[in-house]
Amino acid sequence: MQHLKGKKPENGPVRGAFRKEPYASPAEVEKMNLLLRERKEQEILRMGKGAIPALVGVVKEESLVWMGTAALMLGKIGVPALPALVECLWSDRLQVSTSPVLALRMIASAHPRETARWIASYVNGEGGERLARTDEKTKRAFDVLNKMMEIAGERMEDEE
Repeated sequence: MQHLKGKKPENGPVRGAFRKEPYASPAEVEKMNLLLRERKEQEILRMGKGAIPALVGVVKEESLVWMGTAALMLGKIGVPALPALVECLWSDRLQVSTSPVLALRMIASAHPRETARWIASYVNGEGGERLARTDEKTKRAFDVLNKMMEIAGERMEDEE
């Protein structure tokens, strides 16, 4: 598979752009959980990109209620949360919650140009090899990314 930078992604587990994102400690995930339960949305949004690792920790490890709330907060953070939310598409938990998918669609609708650019870069870069697989999770992820491009395209047409 040809990649834009002329080289294949490194072997081993692919974690999307997460390779650049720090992981949250259990204490950070617990603090985020507390902020979500206390409905301190503005405080979380003020944290911006800094909140992403802890929110992803909640999405991956907590109850479905808080998973959904955390995913929607990631959607409100916007484009910087795309790598983390796309990574969630390969989660087994996605079969029981559509919140990460809804958050991705929310970002595509609110930030169509940035979303389209990010997806194109992901598909032509580190995500390309992963998306070439034929398993069910990959098919689901491909379908979501395709739908995001459709939404972004429609929004850009509306802007013209």
